Amino acid sequence: MREMDIVRVNKGLVEYCRDKIVDEFSLSLYLNGRNFVKLLCTPSALPALVYGYLLTERVIAAKDDIVSLEIKPVNEESSEAFVRLSRDVFTDMEENAPRTVTTGLGPQQSLTYVAAQKAAHIESDLRLTWRQVLRGIAQFDSTSEVFATTGGVHSCALSTTEGVCVFMEDIGRHNAFDKVLGQALLDGLDLSQCFLLCSGRVPGYMALKAINAGLPVIISRSAVTTKAVELARQADLTLCGFARGERVNIYAGQERIILPGQEG
Repeated sequence: MREMDIVRVNKGLVEYCRDKIVDEFSLSLYLNGRNFVKLLCTPSALPALVYGYLLTERVIAAKDDIVSLEIKPVNEESSEAFVRLSRDVFTDMEENAPRTVTTGLGPQQSLTYVAAQKAAHIESDLRLTWRQVLRGIAQFDSTSEVFATTGGVHSCALSTTEGVCVFMEDIGRHNAFDKVLGQALLDGLDLSQCFLLCSGRVPGYMALKAINAGLPVIISRSAVTTKAVELARQADLTLCGFARGERVNIYAGQERIILPGQEG
């Protein structure tokens, strides 16, 4: 965050003041020496972002697929990440020109859509009570200090039945998502026993990222899209939205949620 001079108008009163504003940053990612993608993001937890992005885009399947990672600053607003992989990914996928993934990523820009591969089937015995779902989102809501200060970021958290274990924020909801899963990969967490909490809506490409990573449950405070629901139902991903207070909508994978009256 940075403080910048602004003019604030509130109920007819004019105030000249300073306000905290979230930073926008670019990270150019090179794989085995080749320019692969530019990620527009928030300049925090960049190694986690790299690992998570490559995991959810099916470039890697495990932490050890990355032999080395070096991040070098270019200036105050950008860095370059040099990744050496254990194999040449360009022999396994259609070569594309370097792309820019913005804070408003669309399906056409995501490798998960470009590859057009059939989503895998989620294998997990994780089950949550509806109260655990609502407790998780309540804990998540109380964690976001940057959002409370700036209102300019999306938040994601990874939780087990014991509580939140990874929390990340970014100007892009897909970046926050990738950072959380990347940190989980670095920490050696078993994603099949975790669930994701997020602040923003869940479109199809985010559901597909979760499926690619083997994550069984997404719970959002916000809406989901029809494509996300379709993909979730195909892959047995549990997808919940509008989780607020005492309310939650379950759009797919209801069998992982123990409903009121089923506890026993």
